[in-house]
Amino acid sequence: MLDTLTPETTPRPAQLHGLRPGPVQHRVVVHRPGVPRPALRRSTPGVAPSALPPSEQRRRHPAPVPAPELRLTRRGRLTVLIASLLLLCTAFSVGQVMSNAATSAPQPATHTVVVAPGDTAWSIARAAMPHLDGRQAVDRLLAVNHSDGNIRVGQTLTVPGS
Repeated sequence: MLDTLTPETTPRPAQLHGLRPGPVQHRVVVHRPGVPRPALRRSTPGVAPSALPPSEQRRRHPAPVPAPELRLTRRGRLTVLIASLLLLCTAFSVGQVMSNAATSAPQPATHTVVVAPGDTAWSIARAAMPHLDGRQAVDRLLAVNHSDGNIRVGQTLTVPGS
């Protein structure tokens, strides 16, 4: 049948719907109060379209669904473990740096010397601090011992390490 259709034999849309050819016809629908509209009619007779069902027949809203519990995959657990270890190492590193920053410079080691006969402040200072100039070494030795430069045999002197 499709092979035999030609422009002369092809039906017009008006002919398909059973209307006569010619200008388009419109159907006018007048609404009268009290008469139900055809589009709003329900399949059950006697129920007005605007009537609501009784409260026990109304559809209740379902209870809110609780959020699903958090589930971690194997990769997620590994990521959490690595992140925790990195955070822990970072905290220890920061603590170590802060504890080192709070301490003052280390004090040079000191030792005591008992003055023997023939010892001088110069000889004791040069023996204890050979890398310093002799005058600076003597000044340090006398400053540590709160001395005016007079030393006696048998006196105990505190000698700075460097």
